Amino acid sequence: MLTGTPILENGLASLDCEVEEMLPRYDYSIIIGRVCAVGVCPGALPLVYWQGDYHPLERTIGSTSTR
Repeated sequence: MLTGTPILENGLASLDCEVEEMLPRYDYSIIIGRVCAVGVCPGALPLVYWQGDYHPLERTIGSTSTR
């Protein structure tokens, strides 16, 4: 990445940003960033959180079910 920010290996996507502004609110801050670079990992599967655990979201070839 351009800024040297570490990224997760095999992550579905990554955004490399430079901080534009920090807005303090109560006990946290809202960070506004400008995207410098975008990375994608072809073939990576997204995760879904279901029944108290993470599961890969896979497509079944020929499946037409919408459930």
